[in-house]
Amino acid sequence: ERTQNNGQGFAITGLVTGIVALLLAFIPCFVVAGILLGGAAIVFAAVSLSRANENNQPKGMSIAGLSLGSLAVLISIVWIVSFIGAKGKFQDHFENIFNWVEHIDNLDDDIDEEFNNIESLDELERALDELEGVIDEVNVEVNDVVKDVHIDVKDVLDDAREEINEAKEHLEKDSIE
Repeated sequence: ERTQNNGQGFAITGLVTGIVALLLAFIPCFVVAGILLGGAAIVFAAVSLSRANENNQPKGMSIAGLSLGSLAVLISIVWIVSFIGAKGKFQDHFENIFNWVEHIDNLDDDIDEEFNNIESLDELERALDELEGVIDEVNVEVNDVVKDVHIDVKDVLDDAREEINEAKEHLEKDSIE
């Protein structure tokens, strides 16, 4: 009778340990316990499964314990990986907060620099206004010079026409005589 139950104790232990490991694996604070108990459930269930195969006994509790222990280990590993990923995100977030606080400390210097930039921009705007005035004056002078040149060219052209007409008349008189 003892040989018939050989391995059943390991199967029950593996199943119960697998259930407890699975429950603990879902609680983030107990992921290490989930891994340890899940590993123990896998070992107990594997020994039980091995003995059940040797003695041709039922394997249901052994397979259930093996499955629950494996699932507990897997869920615990997922939690650990999530924690590691979240740690990097939180670390980046806190670094950004500290950088922001440090930036606030330097805000006085930045404000002074911005006021200096504004004063420099005001000076630049004044210089641009002066330059615009000079350009307007030059533009007026150029327009006056262009008008004068235009008038001079017109006068020269008119004088040239008169001379051409006089030359034509002179040639016509000479050819008639």
